[in-house]
Amino acid sequence: KPARKSTPCYRELRQQDHENGTAHPAPMTVDPTTKARLKGFIALYVLLLTIGSLYPFTGWSPLTDWSPGFLTDAWPRYITRTDLATNLLIYLPLGYALARWFSRPGHGAHGVIAGAFSGLGLSLLLESGQQLLPGRIASNLDMLVNGLGALSGALLTLHHGRWVRAGRSLHRWRDRWFLSGIFANFGLVLLAFWFLAQFALLPFPGQGWLDLYLRPIDNPPGRLDQINFSWLASVWLEMLTLGAFAANLLRPGRYVSGMLLLVALAFVMKLLAATILLKLKVVGGVLSLETLGGFLL
Repeated sequence: KPARKSTPCYRELRQQDHENGTAHPAPMTVDPTTKARLKGFIALYVLLLTIGSLYPFTGWSPLTDWSPGFLTDAWPRYITRTDLATNLLIYLPLGYALARWFSRPGHGAHGVIAGAFSGLGLSLLLESGQQLLPGRIASNLDMLVNGLGALSGALLTLHHGRWVRAGRSLHRWRDRWFLSGIFANFGLVLLAFWFLAQFALLPFPGQGWLDLYLRPIDNPPGRLDQINFSWLASVWLEMLTLGAFAANLLRPGRYVSGMLLLVALAFVMKLLAATILLKLKVVGGVLSLETLGGFLL
């Protein structure tokens, strides 16, 4: 049986090229088209972070008032899980994109380190800018968590191939369930923003769940006046509007299963967010009789 020929590795090809005097191009980790897209994404993301961190850009103190002292200050007295999760997640996409931008063939750690430190450096600049704005507080804890978010995103690039395959599978699922076209894509983006908004965990701005006096699911009311019908109606209208909007994005024949999946995902998203952040008051509100009734109706 003839011996099986082995394929020369890249290092062997470079050695042969050196001996023959020819050039063999190095494999590209990120092609030029992807580089251009990453450049645009990073620029846009940095712009949005800058606007969110330094708005309204007025009332600046003199640059001489800046001090690196906030880096060694004690951590804030009140630390919420919501703030920590937000500061971590907001820098995760940036860290991923930066690590892909700085990646080199055969040196995945280079992109991870460069992406993480670039995200940390951006956070340092923005926190320093907040020190010069009235009403803003520069926080070393925020900077640290932002850096951890950038590092987490950079580490995810080590499995970039898996995420690409998962994205292709998701795209095939999107084509099977939803209409094609730019308007449908825009509608799906709005739908995704609604799901992300569930992590706010507040029923209304400035109002908590305890103010609604909702009935626990294991404690049925003895009288009708013990049910918060206004909250029941608001949840029902929200689900009705969400369903009507999503129905215009679904392909024919997918309406019933799509609506069931959408309502289930909406409920699980709210409950999951409350559970992860250990907001027991929110868990009680989501599992209340009025909220479940609104979802089911």
